[in-house]
Amino acid sequence: MLLCNTIELVRTAAAQLSVHPYVFVDCEGRDLGDDTGALSTIAMGTPNGSSVFLFDALALDAAALKPVIDILTSSSIAKVVWDGRMDAIEFKRSFGIIINKVWDLQLLDITTRALRGDQDGRKNIHRFWHPLNLVAHLNIDGVHGLTGLKKAMKAHFISDTVVPGPLTAVVHVIERFH
Repeated sequence: MLLCNTIELVRTAAAQLSVHPYVFVDCEGRDLGDDTGALSTIAMGTPNGSSVFLFDALALDAAALKPVIDILTSSSIAKVVWDGRMDAIEFKRSFGIIINKVWDLQLLDITTRALRGDQDGRKNIHRFWHPLNLVAHLNIDGVHGLTGLKKAMKAHFISDTVVPGPLTAVVHVIERFH
């Protein structure tokens, strides 16, 4: 993992990332997507995870992050995220950009639930700990309870020893449409 807090490091990292058909993206900060929020880091990694770069958004301005912004807005490089809603809002708020070619694995998790035996999408909602359990008796057809990445990985049989599951198909989907 390399902290990129200079223009030179940003350019070097972006050059390494831009040769891949897809990259993994995640953001951290305070209240991302909110007017009072602050983006602190943008993490980007290569498909095999051999290189991960942390871009210091507090130390670098938009001009210094231009190579990263170019990757985020590129229609030739897919960006793989988990629940990228707030990240996308923050990119629009902070840099005025819209991320192109995004593959949100949380959405893939929801759309593949039927393959795992969750035919009506309510498996998580009916669990006592789920916030939507309080309204599960209402007509909430089409409403899906969200899960975190860790639980989704378990549901898709992905652990320390990777066993193929529906979620792992995202790599093949990305490569097919690239």
